[in-house]
Amino acid sequence: MHGARPRKLILHIGAHKTGTTAIQEYLFAKADFLEEIGWFLANIPGKPLNWGNMFRVLRGPRGKGETIFPVNPAVFAGLLSVIDQTRLDVILSAEDLFFLNEEGIADFAPALTQRFDEITVVAYLRRQDKMALSQWMQGGRTVQSAMVFGGTAAPFDCMGAEAMGYLDYASKVEAWAAALPGARLVLRRYDRALFPNGNVMEDFLQATGLILPPESRIIDANRSLGATTVRLVYLLRQAGLFQRPIEAAFAKGLIPDSKDKVMPSCDQARAFLDRFADCNARLARMMGLEQVFDDDLSTYPEEEIFPPLDPSLVQSTLLQLYVEAVRINDPQEVK
Repeated sequence: MHGARPRKLILHIGAHKTGTTAIQEYLFAKADFLEEIGWFLANIPGKPLNWGNMFRVLRGPRGKGETIFPVNPAVFAGLLSVIDQTRLDVILSAEDLFFLNEEGIADFAPALTQRFDEITVVAYLRRQDKMALSQWMQGGRTVQSAMVFGGTAAPFDCMGAEAMGYLDYASKVEAWAAALPGARLVLRRYDRALFPNGNVMEDFLQATGLILPPESRIIDANRSLGATTVRLVYLLRQAGLFQRPIEAAFAKGLIPDSKDKVMPSCDQARAFLDRFADCNARLARMMGLEQVFDDDLSTYPEEEIFPPLDPSLVQSTLLQLYVEAVRINDPQEVK
Protein backbone atom coordinates (compact mmCIF):
# COMPACT_ATOMS: atom_id res chain seq x y z
CA MET A 1 0.00 0.00 0.00
CA HIS A 2 1.37 3.39 -1.03
CA GLY A 3 0.03 5.37 1.93
CA ALA A 4 -2.84 5.28 4.42
CA ARG A 5 -5.28 3.92 1.83
CA PRO A 6 -4.99 2.18 -1.53
CA ARG A 7 -4.19 4.73 -4.21
CA LYS A 8 -6.03 4.35 -7.51
CA LEU A 9 -5.15 5.17 -11.10
CA ILE A 10 -7.45 5.28 -14.12
CA LEU A 11 -5.15 4.95 -17.14
CA HIS A 12 -6.92 5.81 -20.40
CA ILE A 13 -4.59 4.60 -23.17
CA GLY A 14 -6.70 5.45 -26.22
CA ALA A 15 -6.79 4.19 -28.84
CA HIS A 16 -6.54 7.17 -31.15
CA LYS A 17 -9.60 8.33 -33.10
CA THR A 18 -12.02 7.02 -30.47
CA GLY A 19 -13.19 10.26 -28.90
CA THR A 20 -10.05 10.73 -26.81
CA THR A 21 -9.86 14.50 -27.36
CA ALA A 22 -13.52 14.90 -26.37
CA ILE A 23 -12.96 12.83 -23.20
CA GLN A 24 -9.87 14.83 -22.26
CA GLU A 25 -11.56 18.19 -22.82
CA TYR A 26 -14.55 17.05 -20.77
CA LEU A 27 -12.37 15.87 -17.87
CA PHE A 28 -10.37 19.10 -18.01
CA ALA A 29 -13.57 21.15 -17.83
CA LYS A 30 -14.72 19.10 -14.84
CA ALA A 31 -11.37 19.10 -12.99
CA ASP A 32 -12.84 20.91 -9.95
CA PHE A 33 -15.66 18.37 -9.67
CA LEU A 34 -13.12 15.56 -9.97
CA GLU A 35 -11.11 16.91 -7.05
CA GLU A 36 -14.26 17.19 -4.95
CA ILE A 37 -14.80 13.43 -5.33
CA GLY A 38 -11.13 12.60 -4.75
CA TRP A 39 -9.65 12.44 -8.27
CA PHE A 40 -6.81 14.45 -9.80
CA LEU A 41 -6.51 14.84 -13.57
CA ALA A 42 -2.84 14.48 -14.51
CA ASN A 43 -3.00 16.64 -17.62
CA ILE A 44 -0.28 18.88 -18.99
CA PRO A 45 -0.47 21.88 -16.61
CA GLY A 46 -3.05 24.32 -17.92
CA LYS A 47 -3.99 22.20 -20.94
CA PRO A 48 -6.66 19.53 -21.45
CA LEU A 49 -4.80 17.32 -23.88
CA ASN A 50 -2.53 14.35 -23.43
CA TRP A 51 1.22 14.25 -22.94
CA GLY A 52 1.98 13.64 -26.62
CA ASN A 53 5.44 15.18 -26.24
CA MET A 54 6.22 12.50 -23.66
CA PHE A 55 7.25 10.21 -26.51
CA ARG A 56 10.07 10.68 -28.97
CA VAL A 57 9.92 9.15 -32.44
CA LEU A 58 12.73 6.90 -33.67
CA ARG A 59 12.43 5.51 -37.15
CA GLY A 60 14.61 2.90 -38.76
CA PRO A 61 15.28 2.74 -42.51
CA ARG A 62 12.09 2.10 -44.47
CA GLY A 63 11.41 -1.60 -44.45
CA LYS A 64 14.46 -2.33 -42.30
CA GLY A 65 13.52 -0.91 -38.92
CA GLU A 66 10.49 -0.33 -36.76
CA THR A 67 9.20 3.12 -35.89
CA ILE A 68 9.22 3.20 -32.11
CA PHE A 69 8.10 5.74 -29.54
CA PRO A 70 10.46 5.65 -26.56
CA VAL A 71 9.62 7.74 -23.51
CA ASN A 72 11.21 11.19 -23.40
CA PRO A 73 12.83 11.06 -19.92
CA ALA A 74 12.56 14.78 -19.20
CA VAL A 75 8.86 15.02 -20.06
CA PHE A 76 8.11 11.72 -18.32
CA ALA A 77 9.78 13.11 -15.19
CA GLY A 78 7.50 16.13 -15.48
CA LEU A 79 4.43 13.88 -15.60
CA LEU A 80 5.59 11.93 -12.54
CA SER A 81 6.26 15.20 -10.73
CA VAL A 82 2.67 16.29 -11.42
CA ILE A 83 1.38 12.95 -10.13
CA ASP A 84 3.57 13.09 -7.02
CA GLN A 85 2.28 16.54 -6.06
CA THR A 86 -1.08 15.08 -5.05
CA ARG A 87 -2.24 12.27 -2.78
CA LEU A 88 -5.57 12.06 -4.59
CA ASP A 89 -6.41 9.21 -6.90
CA VAL A 90 -5.29 9.98 -10.44
CA ILE A 91 -6.72 9.95 -13.97
CA LEU A 92 -4.17 9.89 -16.79
CA SER A 93 -5.47 10.05 -20.36
CA ALA A 94 -2.80 9.75 -23.04
CA GLU A 95 -3.73 8.05 -26.31
CA ASP A 96 -0.15 8.12 -27.57
CA LEU A 97 0.45 5.30 -25.09
CA PHE A 98 -1.19 3.13 -27.74
CA PHE A 99 1.85 3.65 -29.97
CA LEU A 100 4.10 1.89 -27.46
CA ASN A 101 5.32 -1.56 -28.41
CA GLU A 102 5.72 -4.36 -25.87
CA GLU A 103 9.16 -3.13 -24.81
CA GLY A 104 7.94 0.46 -24.44
CA ILE A 105 4.98 -0.64 -22.34
CA ALA A 106 7.29 -2.66 -20.08
CA ASP A 107 9.51 0.43 -19.63
CA PHE A 108 6.58 2.74 -18.88
CA ALA A 109 4.67 0.58 -16.41
CA PRO A 110 7.03 0.31 -13.38
CA ALA A 111 6.69 3.99 -12.50
CA LEU A 112 2.93 3.41 -12.19
CA THR A 113 3.09 0.22 -10.14
CA GLN A 114 5.45 2.00 -7.74
CA ARG A 115 2.86 4.72 -7.14
CA PHE A 116 -0.53 3.04 -7.30
CA ASP A 117 -2.18 0.08 -5.63
CA GLU A 118 -5.21 -0.23 -7.91
CA ILE A 119 -4.91 0.44 -11.64
CA THR A 120 -7.72 0.43 -14.18
CA VAL A 121 -6.67 0.46 -17.84
CA VAL A 122 -9.34 1.80 -20.19
CA ALA A 123 -9.10 1.29 -23.95
CA TYR A 124 -11.57 2.04 -26.71
CA LEU A 125 -11.07 -0.15 -29.77
CA ARG A 126 -12.24 0.61 -33.29
CA ARG A 127 -12.60 -1.96 -36.05
CA GLN A 128 -9.25 -2.18 -37.82
CA ASP A 129 -10.37 -1.02 -41.27
CA LYS A 130 -12.03 2.07 -39.81
CA MET A 131 -9.04 2.77 -37.58
CA ALA A 132 -6.58 2.44 -40.46
CA LEU A 133 -8.59 4.84 -42.63
CA SER A 134 -8.99 7.33 -39.80
CA GLN A 135 -5.30 7.18 -38.86
CA TRP A 136 -4.25 7.67 -42.49
CA MET A 137 -6.42 10.80 -42.58
CA GLN A 138 -5.12 11.94 -39.19
CA GLY A 139 -1.60 11.73 -40.60
CA GLY A 140 -2.34 14.99 -42.37
CA ARG A 141 -2.38 16.64 -38.95
CA THR A 142 0.07 14.70 -36.78
CA VAL A 143 3.53 13.32 -37.47
CA GLN A 144 3.00 10.28 -35.23
CA SER A 145 0.03 8.99 -37.21
CA ALA A 146 1.79 9.83 -40.48
CA MET A 147 4.93 7.88 -39.56
CA VAL A 148 2.98 4.74 -38.69
CA PHE A 149 -0.04 4.86 -41.01
CA GLY A 150 0.74 7.46 -43.64
CA GLY A 151 1.97 7.78 -47.19
CA THR A 152 0.91 9.07 -50.57
CA ALA A 153 -0.46 5.64 -51.53
CA ALA A 154 -3.98 4.44 -50.68
CA PRO A 155 -4.51 3.83 -46.93
CA PHE A 156 -4.50 0.03 -46.88
CA ASP A 157 -1.39 0.06 -49.07
CA CYS A 158 0.50 2.01 -46.38
CA MET A 159 0.13 -0.60 -43.65
CA GLY A 160 3.65 -1.65 -42.66
CA ALA A 161 4.74 -3.73 -39.67
CA GLU A 162 4.27 -0.83 -37.25
CA ALA A 163 0.68 -0.18 -38.33
CA MET A 164 -0.20 -3.87 -38.24
CA GLY A 165 1.29 -4.11 -34.74
CA TYR A 166 -0.81 -1.16 -33.62
CA LEU A 167 -3.96 -2.81 -35.00
CA ASP A 168 -3.27 -6.13 -33.27
CA TYR A 169 -5.34 -5.12 -30.27
CA ALA A 170 -5.14 -8.51 -28.59
CA SER A 171 -1.34 -8.41 -28.37
CA LYS A 172 -1.46 -4.78 -27.25
CA VAL A 173 -3.83 -5.59 -24.40
CA GLU A 174 -1.79 -8.65 -23.44
CA ALA A 175 1.32 -6.47 -23.21
CA TRP A 176 -0.40 -4.02 -20.87
CA ALA A 177 -1.77 -6.87 -18.74
CA ALA A 178 1.71 -8.38 -18.43
CA ALA A 179 3.30 -5.04 -17.53
CA LEU A 180 0.59 -4.14 -14.99
CA PRO A 181 -0.24 -7.45 -13.26
CA GLY A 182 -3.46 -7.25 -11.32
CA ALA A 183 -4.73 -4.23 -13.26
CA ARG A 184 -8.41 -4.15 -14.18
CA LEU A 185 -8.82 -4.03 -17.96
CA VAL A 186 -11.83 -2.15 -19.30
CA LEU A 187 -12.10 -2.76 -23.04
CA ARG A 188 -14.80 -0.93 -24.96
CA ARG A 189 -15.78 -1.22 -28.58
CA TYR A 190 -15.85 2.25 -30.13
CA ASP A 191 -19.31 2.53 -31.61
CA ARG A 192 -21.59 5.46 -30.82
CA ALA A 193 -24.61 3.23 -31.30
CA LEU A 194 -23.52 1.34 -28.16
CA PHE A 195 -22.96 4.44 -25.98
CA PRO A 196 -25.56 6.05 -23.68
CA ASN A 197 -27.20 8.76 -25.78
CA GLY A 198 -24.53 8.08 -28.42
CA ASN A 199 -22.04 9.94 -26.21
CA VAL A 200 -18.51 8.62 -25.60
CA MET A 201 -18.09 10.80 -22.49
CA GLU A 202 -21.15 9.22 -20.87
CA ASP A 203 -19.79 5.80 -21.76
CA PHE A 204 -16.40 6.67 -20.24
CA LEU A 205 -18.09 7.71 -16.98
CA GLN A 206 -20.12 4.50 -16.97
CA ALA A 207 -17.04 2.39 -17.68
CA THR A 208 -14.95 3.99 -14.92
CA GLY A 209 -17.65 4.52 -12.30
CA LEU A 210 -16.94 8.25 -12.11
CA ILE A 211 -19.92 10.36 -11.04
CA LEU A 212 -19.72 13.78 -12.68
CA PRO A 213 -22.15 16.31 -14.16
CA PRO A 214 -23.33 14.92 -17.50
CA GLU A 215 -22.20 16.29 -20.84
CA SER A 216 -25.21 16.45 -23.12
CA ARG A 217 -23.34 17.61 -26.22
CA ILE A 218 -21.81 15.10 -28.61
CA ILE A 219 -18.47 16.68 -29.38
CA ASP A 220 -16.85 15.81 -32.68
CA ALA A 221 -13.34 17.03 -31.91
CA ASN A 222 -10.20 16.75 -34.02
CA ARG A 223 -11.89 16.40 -37.40
CA SER A 224 -9.88 14.99 -40.27
CA LEU A 225 -8.78 16.81 -43.39
CA GLY A 226 -9.91 15.95 -46.89
CA ALA A 227 -8.20 13.08 -48.71
CA THR A 228 -6.50 15.24 -51.36
CA THR A 229 -5.21 17.59 -48.67
CA VAL A 230 -3.82 14.67 -46.67
CA ARG A 231 -1.98 13.35 -49.72
CA LEU A 232 -0.62 16.85 -50.39
CA VAL A 233 0.70 17.08 -46.83
CA TYR A 234 2.36 13.67 -47.15
CA LEU A 235 3.97 14.91 -50.36
CA LEU A 236 5.26 18.05 -48.63
CA ARG A 237 6.71 15.99 -45.80
CA GLN A 238 8.27 13.61 -48.28
CA ALA A 239 9.96 16.62 -49.92
CA GLY A 240 11.46 17.62 -46.56
CA LEU A 241 9.03 20.19 -45.11
CA PHE A 242 8.77 19.91 -41.32
CA GLN A 243 5.60 19.84 -39.25
CA ARG A 244 5.73 23.37 -37.80
CA PRO A 245 5.89 25.09 -41.21
CA ILE A 246 3.04 22.87 -42.37
CA GLU A 247 0.95 23.87 -39.35
CA ALA A 248 1.78 27.53 -39.98
CA ALA A 249 0.74 27.12 -43.63
CA PHE A 250 -2.62 25.69 -42.54
CA ALA A 251 -3.11 28.56 -40.09
CA LYS A 252 -2.54 31.08 -42.90
CA GLY A 253 -4.80 29.26 -45.35
CA LEU A 254 -1.95 28.39 -47.71
CA ILE A 255 -2.93 24.72 -47.83
CA PRO A 256 -6.60 24.30 -48.81
CA ASP A 257 -8.81 21.64 -47.26
CA SER A 258 -10.27 19.59 -50.08
CA LYS A 259 -12.97 17.93 -47.91
CA ASP A 260 -13.08 14.91 -50.24
CA LYS A 261 -13.05 11.29 -49.09
CA VAL A 262 -10.96 8.21 -49.70
CA MET A 263 -12.74 4.88 -49.61
CA PRO A 264 -11.41 1.41 -50.39
CA SER A 265 -13.67 -1.02 -52.16
CA CYS A 266 -15.77 -3.54 -50.25
CA ASP A 267 -13.48 -6.37 -51.40
CA GLN A 268 -10.38 -4.46 -50.25
CA ALA A 269 -11.93 -3.84 -46.84
CA ARG A 270 -12.91 -7.48 -46.45
CA ALA A 271 -9.42 -8.67 -47.36
CA PHE A 272 -7.88 -6.19 -44.93
CA LEU A 273 -10.11 -7.30 -42.06
CA ASP A 274 -9.36 -10.96 -42.76
CA ARG A 275 -5.77 -10.26 -41.68
CA PHE A 276 -7.02 -9.62 -38.15
CA ALA A 277 -9.34 -12.59 -37.80
CA ASP A 278 -7.10 -14.50 -35.38
CA CYS A 279 -6.18 -11.57 -33.12
CA ASN A 280 -9.81 -10.44 -33.00
CA ALA A 281 -10.85 -13.94 -31.96
CA ARG A 282 -8.34 -13.73 -29.09
CA LEU A 283 -9.64 -10.30 -28.20
CA ALA A 284 -13.22 -11.58 -28.12
CA ARG A 285 -12.21 -14.30 -25.65
CA MET A 286 -10.58 -11.67 -23.42
CA MET A 287 -13.77 -9.62 -23.46
CA GLY A 288 -16.06 -12.60 -22.96
CA LEU A 289 -17.75 -12.04 -26.32
CA GLU A 290 -18.46 -14.25 -29.29
CA GLN A 291 -17.39 -11.45 -31.60
CA VAL A 292 -15.92 -8.00 -30.90
CA PHE A 293 -16.63 -6.18 -34.16
CA ASP A 294 -19.50 -6.46 -36.60
CA ASP A 295 -19.05 -7.63 -40.21
CA ASP A 296 -20.99 -4.78 -41.84
CA LEU A 297 -19.20 -3.52 -44.96
CA SER A 298 -22.22 -1.81 -46.50
CA THR A 299 -20.62 1.65 -46.31
CA TYR A 300 -17.91 0.64 -48.80
CA PRO A 301 -18.41 1.11 -52.55
CA GLU A 302 -17.88 -1.62 -55.11
CA GLU A 303 -15.00 0.33 -56.63
CA GLU A 304 -12.24 2.11 -54.74
CA ILE A 305 -12.52 5.90 -54.37
CA PHE A 306 -9.09 7.54 -54.28
CA PRO A 307 -9.06 11.06 -55.73
CA PRO A 308 -5.94 11.74 -57.81
CA LEU A 309 -3.66 14.60 -56.92
CA ASP A 310 -4.26 17.47 -59.32
CA PRO A 311 -0.83 18.69 -60.53
CA SER A 312 -2.14 22.27 -60.73
CA LEU A 313 -3.15 22.10 -57.05
CA VAL A 314 0.31 20.89 -56.09
CA GLN A 315 1.93 23.59 -58.22
CA SER A 316 -0.21 26.43 -56.86
CA THR A 317 0.26 25.30 -53.26
CA LEU A 318 4.03 25.06 -53.65
CA LEU A 319 4.07 28.51 -55.26
CA GLN A 320 2.12 30.01 -52.35
CA LEU A 321 4.43 28.37 -49.83
CA TYR A 322 7.48 29.68 -51.70
CA VAL A 323 6.12 33.22 -51.85
CA GLU A 324 5.33 33.11 -48.13
CA ALA A 325 8.82 31.84 -47.31
CA VAL A 326 10.41 34.64 -49.32
CA ARG A 327 8.12 37.21 -47.73
CA ILE A 328 9.13 36.07 -44.24
CA ASN A 329 12.86 36.06 -45.02
CA ASP A 330 12.88 39.27 -47.08
CA PRO A 331 9.63 41.25 -46.82
CA GLN A 332 10.85 43.79 -49.39
CA GLU A 333 11.14 41.06 -52.02
CA VAL A 334 7.38 40.42 -52.21
CA LYS A 335 5.11 43.36 -53.00
